Amino acid sequence: MSFLRSSTCLALKPCCRTSFNRPLTWPRSFSTAAPKPKTPPPRRRASDVYRERNRNLLMYSSAVIIATLGVTYAAVPLYRIFCAATGFAGTPNVGTGRYEASRLVPIENAHRIKVHFNADRSESLPWKFTPQQRFVTVLPGETSLAFYTAKNNSKQDIIGIATYNVTPDRVAPYFSKVECFCFEEQKLLAGEEVDMPLLFFIDKDILDDPSCRDIDDIVLSYTFFRARRNQKGQLEPDAAEADIQNSLGFGGYEHAPKAEEQSSSTAPKPLSLARLPVPELRKTLERYLRSIQPFLLQDEAHGGLPFKTSYSLREKWADEFAAGVGKLCQERLLALDRASPNNWLDDNFWGNKTYYEWRSPLIINSNWWLAFHDDELIPAHAKTKQSKITPWQVRRAAWLVHRFLCFKDRLDRQELYPDTTRTGLWLRESVSKMFNIARIPKPSCDILSKPPRGSNAEARKIYVMIHRWCYAISVYDDASPPHSISVQDLETRIRSAVTDAEKRLSAGEKAVPIAVLTADDRDRWTQNLQYLLDLSAQNRRTHQIICQSILGLSLDGPSPTYSPNGQAALTSHLHAIRSIASNATNRIYDKPCTLIVDPSTRAGLTGEHSPCDALVPSIVAEFALVDGVDPSAFAASEPEPFATATDQAGWERLDWDVDSTIETECAQALTRAETIIDNSDNNVFWFDEYGTDWIKDSLKQSPDAFIQMALQLAYYKTRGEFSATYETALTRMFKRGRTETIRSYTVESRAWVLGMMDANMPQQQRRNLLHDALHTHTTLTREAATGRGIDRHLLGLKLMLRPLSGEEAPLLDDELFQRSQAWKLSTSGLSAGNLFRGTGFGASFEDGYGINYLAASDMIKFGIESKVSSPRTSTEGLKDALFEVLSDMRTLCLKTDGHIAAGAEREREISSHL
Repeated sequence: MSFLRSSTCLALKPCCRTSFNRPLTWPRSFSTAAPKPKTPPPRRRASDVYRERNRNLLMYSSAVIIATLGVTYAAVPLYRIFCAATGFAGTPNVGTGRYEASRLVPIENAHRIKVHFNADRSESLPWKFTPQQRFVTVLPGETSLAFYTAKNNSKQDIIGIATYNVTPDRVAPYFSKVECFCFEEQKLLAGEEVDMPLLFFIDKDILDDPSCRDIDDIVLSYTFFRARRNQKGQLEPDAAEADIQNSLGFGGYEHAPKAEEQSSSTAPKPLSLARLPVPELRKTLERYLRSIQPFLLQDEAHGGLPFKTSYSLREKWADEFAAGVGKLCQERLLALDRASPNNWLDDNFWGNKTYYEWRSPLIINSNWWLAFHDDELIPAHAKTKQSKITPWQVRRAAWLVHRFLCFKDRLDRQELYPDTTRTGLWLRESVSKMFNIARIPKPSCDILSKPPRGSNAEARKIYVMIHRWCYAISVYDDASPPHSISVQDLETRIRSAVTDAEKRLSAGEKAVPIAVLTADDRDRWTQNLQYLLDLSAQNRRTHQIICQSILGLSLDGPSPTYSPNGQAALTSHLHAIRSIASNATNRIYDKPCTLIVDPSTRAGLTGEHSPCDALVPSIVAEFALVDGVDPSAFAASEPEPFATATDQAGWERLDWDVDSTIETECAQALTRAETIIDNSDNNVFWFDEYGTDWIKDSLKQSPDAFIQMALQLAYYKTRGEFSATYETALTRMFKRGRTETIRSYTVESRAWVLGMMDANMPQQQRRNLLHDALHTHTTLTREAATGRGIDRHLLGLKLMLRPLSGEEAPLLDDELFQRSQAWKLSTSGLSAGNLFRGTGFGASFEDGYGINYLAASDMIKFGIESKVSSPRTSTEGLKDALFEVLSDMRTLCLKTDGHIAAGAEREREISSHL
């Protein structure tokens, strides 16, 4: 307040000085000079007067005509703006400034309103467009997340635009959308299927409107049209104006003519993503206290302190934290948010605390893996067991690299997921961290390399691992801007590198397996990398090219565990992509994207986790796999045998200068890597009795929530206990959003599991408990996806503490705080996975599980990893339990009704992955 007063005084002082220091002058009324006689004005001619009147009349008339034309041309856009602002004709509010935190508070004592979802499309659009839920029920002020699904059933890429409206009309002023896909470019590739999120709330002011007091049901309708571009290059629906107006709810209204060539001097505001919010402290503490209730109930059931006693103590600690040091930590976090350019979490400590400070080896512990389906266009004889690197292996590798580059180039050219959509903004930012970078080991905390400039020659290369040797291959020409080379030239260059490697192998040369050093303990790899870089300039150049290269390609040798059929074939393929002893030296684990192809043309992808989450590379991989190897892209339909020599340019060796110290380190690192591999009990399980279609269509439930409950029950059946459960939720609606935790172990999921284990509990009661568990999971999912999860906020608060200054928080030092984050069950859903055979990542704890699942329409694929060394886990045992549980859940749902408790009808579940 004192600052404001001093600023005000400083602002006024110059004016005061000016008024007091200017020369004094007498007012004119006191002048003593004699007045001058007034001269009459010259007389104007009548013709001049008429001419001036006519000119003024012409100007006024022209102004009125121009203004009328302007209003006429602006009538339609102004009318739509008016409707969007007021809700007239059923138009929901968008951007009305109603998103303050105070308005997004559910009114608990209000009656719930059921929101039904409708989906239509024009006949000219060959898409399937459907809502993933028939309805949700919400309280006024409560945010809700829903999804629509769109699939392009044609053989060409198509752009669509959606319109929307709400009925009844009178509720539209209170229906506000925070995030939606309307009036934005939505480009679907041929055969592509996407989920489209919708985040909305009903403003609590609806309760004060007498005309809306009797509203129990609302219908939100979306209509998709095929898009075309007008003469200004703007996207518009390819439909008659009357159809568009009817879809918006304006049928029967009169409209002014549309101005096709209307000019605008104001450039449109660029689309941007919202900032990740810092959640409210009290809300986070309330949600945390809710999340620890099942642990306290389980402790009481096993002879521990009474639930009320233990819970009251944590409530006391939470109150003290909120009123004391927690309030300081929150203020520091808010200040950090204001100083952060993009994201308080990602800008400051997410990468370091989650990945880079972790010193364990990346192999299995951090890297993820993804096994691709076989290419149907490759002949059967090429898919049999092979004894060495094959021409068809090279061809598929070249084709996959080519397709990855196609995705990258089309994304850069704004042809795929352009920046006019929020999905495009998120994906563009995420994919940029997938190419041309690598994790670099450093003492205590690794770093991520900076991507090179596009003009940098190293940024136009990929690196290829062949028989442990490394090669660099240029995949872009020297033009400006550069263009990717043809897939035939790419194949030729890879073949040249393979020929060179085979020649070296035949001559008795043996590669030192430098790559396996990247699979070692991070501090050990830090020391060895520095030793290598100090040895020679060649080593520094090799490492730089690898880090700055677009991606990696590993051409593996024959797999000793190869199997052609059945479960053994799935397991063999997944292990080969994950890493086995024979190929662990043939890939660099620091790269976020490495394609892998073996001699039988089996292929997959693995990557370092820190730059981006596995969903992003899987999106690129699906694009690459949609089109199989095109024979017309090559000179011959059958690739020729490798030549004995080649003069083909565009490739080079990336050799390392080594000495006996490095050779010894490589041998020891390989031994340690093999130990980690041998301890990994990793497998894939295909459950094919039903999939997401049955869960959504018959049960009207969320597949993701359903699968999470199955995992809870399967884990309990195999362990006889519960565990803190981590499930990933993407926060992609925010700028540089990454993930949040869904704590799937809840009071409701615990009650349902115990009910299923109680032989005396009636089936209908079990079904009701399942419904309650699914509903709770929905709430947690919505909170996590919209920036209101608790684990990232708790991490930030803990890091804001200053222990050296004597600050402490019993709530955060509590053993239960640590136990609630001990994710013995670490899970994540990826996608439908129709083009993938399996996926996986390592368990977070020695006695835990790492579970990745692909939920398709007719089956669910689980990738399960645990440790052989733990007597408490068994991948095979959990597979058996999952099969039994999923079958029992289907039987339970078929033999019982939906939730039949009075007043318990609630919204349908939603997917936790956007």
